[in-house]
Order: sequence, then structure tokens, then C-alpha cells
Amino acid sequence: MQINEVKFSKFLYEDDVYKIFTKNYAQSIILWYEFQRVWYHRAVTTFNDVDKFFILIYFFKKTFSAYNEHFVNKSFDEFYSQENLEIQKFNIVDLARELKFSKETVRRKLLELERAKIIIKENKNVIINFKSFLTRADAEVKGFARLISLFTKILYDKKQIEKIYSESEVEQVIKENFTRYCLPFLDFQIKYTLRQRTVFKDAETWFIWGLLVYNQTLNLTKKLKNSNMEIDFVSFTKAIPAEEPGLNAMTISDLSGIPRPTVLRKLNYLIKDKAVLKSKKSLYVLSQGKLLKKTEHLRIANNKELCSLITKMINLLI
Repeated sequence: MQINEVKFSKFLYEDDVYKIFTKNYAQSIILWYEFQRVWYHRAVTTFNDVDKFFILIYFFKKTFSAYNEHFVNKSFDEFYSQENLEIQKFNIVDLARELKFSKETVRRKLLELERAKIIIKENKNVIINFKSFLTRADAEVKGFARLISLFTKILYDKKQIEKIYSESEVEQVIKENFTRYCLPFLDFQIKYTLRQRTVFKDAETWFIWGLLVYNQTLNLTKKLKNSNMEIDFVSFTKAIPAEEPGLNAMTISDLSGIPRPTVLRKLNYLIKDKAVLKSKKSLYVLSQGKLLKKTEHLRIANNKELCSLITKMINLLI
């Protein structure tokens, strides 16, 4: 019988990954922004309500954690072949505390999920009805696999790991170990979103503002690619506000899934708050106001958490 020895010397450390990430920021952050755009677009278009989406994410995280405790792992195909998912008993107070919602909001959203037959109560059991809303997250898995694959290339070039893992290799491993890989990811996503709530009025406003960050990052990345330059996180952050052209309201609506009237209302709020500027051509860009500075500590915290997540994922590969 062959025994696979665990070689701890090959494992990555979060601090090393973070240092490399900040020095090669432009190379990888664009994939992360695109992944988050797809993720939140799914939340908006599925429920028209990001808060409901995150209540379900909380239930998935709680269930996958229980799977881990009982040494259960479900593949991507096994997970999506289910008609429903029985979840552990939960406490509204705990749910509200973890998601930083009020108890009244949680109760209201749960009732709405029940009316939509997404959550079904059967005696003492609570079931998530997959038939009513769930579609396979193929695009999200592919996007995340692409990001991890790129990181393995960067880390290989820096002599931190011994091989580059292709996008298809990473995707296959994620799909074979779906619930195991999802657990740290869902934990990250909840924390990532909660940080934004400390600054932004609501998830939709943050998503719209984030699309402007994404667009201006993309503009800067193209410029750097054409000049074969690479800049670190600090220089990158300073350069973003000057990047044009911006986005119009219809494009923001298409990219986010948020109705155009809502997009315009949220943009007007951001303009009033001096966080966004509108050009004569009705294109929206970031301003260099207080909001950009206010979110800098969030971006640093998010980057550290992202590097922690990527380190865990790559260590599972190697």
C-alpha cells in the first residue's frame, strides 16, 4: 500500500503570497474583479435582492461546515443533482449577528424566501428547494479556477511552487472537491461583503461603485500591458482615479443586472457624496474624494484575506 507523505516544506505561507500579490498587483486583480462582477450579477438577477442571496450563502456555509465535521465531501455534479438541501437548525439571532442584519430584516427576508418556496419548512426540518432558483455555478468555478491558475504561474515564476496548474486542472480539482473548497470561499465572501457595509449605504451602491473601480482598473491594466510595465498596489491605487473613459448608466446596468432607474438613483447619491463624477458625455468615473481614501483600508484587508484564501486553495492543490 502506497502512503502519500505530506511535505510541509512545499506549503505556501500567507505572508509570502501577500508580498508577491502586492508587488504584482495589476497582473491578477483584474481577474478577481471580473469574478466578483459575475458573482454579484448572479445575486442581483436571481433574487433582485443581495441580502436574500447572502442569507442562503450563510445556510450553505453552515451546511458545508457540518459536512467537513462529518468528513463528507460532495462533488460539483453531486451537489447540483440534488433537488433540495436539508440545512441544520439555525438561530435567527446568530444569523443576524453573522451577517450584521437586524433581526427584523432577517425575519422579513426569511418570510419572503418561504413565500417564494425557496425555503420550505417540513415539520422540524428546513429545506432549501433547489428547483425554485438554483442554476449551476459553472461560470463562477471557471472564473475562480482562472484566478488560481494565474496565481500558480506568478508563484512559479517567483520560485515559490514547483509547477504551474492549468485552469482546467484547477477546475477539475474544485469540482471533485466542491463542498470542501466552497467552505473557505463562502466564509471569505461573507467577510468581504460585510466590510463594504461599514462604508456603503447598501450592497447595490457598493456594486455600482465597484464597477467603476473595475472599469478604471481595466483601463490602467491595458495601458500597463501595452508598455510592459508592472506596478505595485500603492502606485496602482494612486493611478486609478485618473483613468478614463468612464461607464454610462446603461452599461453599468448591463454589467450589474441592476435596473437602469436604480443605477441612476444610486449614481446620483454617489455624486452628491462626491465619490463619483459625471462627464459631459454622461460617463461616470471615480472622484479622488473621501470615499476612495475611506475604502483604502478595506482594499488592504480584502487583499490580505484574498491571499489567505488563495494560499489555502493552492496548498490543497500541492
